[in-house]
Amino acid sequence: DPVVRDEPPAPDQGGGVGEGRMADAEAAQKPLVPMAAEIVARMGVPGVKAAMERIGLAGGHVRLPLLPTPAADLAIIDTLLGESAVVTGD
Repeated sequence: DPVVRDEPPAPDQGGGVGEGRMADAEAAQKPLVPMAAEIVARMGVPGVKAAMERIGLAGGHVRLPLLPTPAADLAIIDTLLGESAVVTGD
């Protein structure tokens, strides 16, 4: 039988949304918006893979027809990661 809930479950990661702390959740996400706009929206999959590699995750190689992230974009990724609260694998 399916589980029926009166309310949606709270997110496992915390952050305040499920606890009625929307302002805390918005404040936690706000510094990540410029990084997401640049890396995810503009650079796409190659940028995301490069950013993952930069923080110690396995981003993997980009497959054709996509091309590897250009050096100029890698520098932008490094800057954005340095300015954010993203934990690196270093």
